[in-house]
Amino acid sequence: MESPEDDFRSRLVRAVAVLEDATWTALDEGWLEPQRRRAHGIAVAVAEACRDAGLDETWALARAIASLLALPLDEVLSLEEALREKFGELFALLREKARALSA
Repeated sequence: MESPEDDFRSRLVRAVAVLEDATWTALDEGWLEPQRRRAHGIAVAVAEACRDAGLDETWALARAIASLLALPLDEVLSLEEALREKFGELFALLREKARALSA
């Protein structure tokens, strides 16, 4: 039987995929408030779960994503390409950490 920590780690890969999908949807749909809020809420939940599990590096990555998802539309419009690049980098690292933890 898996411990709660092992169960969380095995579900982290899926949580990261859901967060990534929600983030790209928010960007692709013009940073509309409902999509942005959904992605931000998921990012905060993932970050808090990682913090509670003692996964400091993974927490920091999810927290950085949550911080970017808190940006207002007017800032996103002027930074969209850089923001897409930064999200790509952060998600590559977060996926790598999640996979390593679930192995």
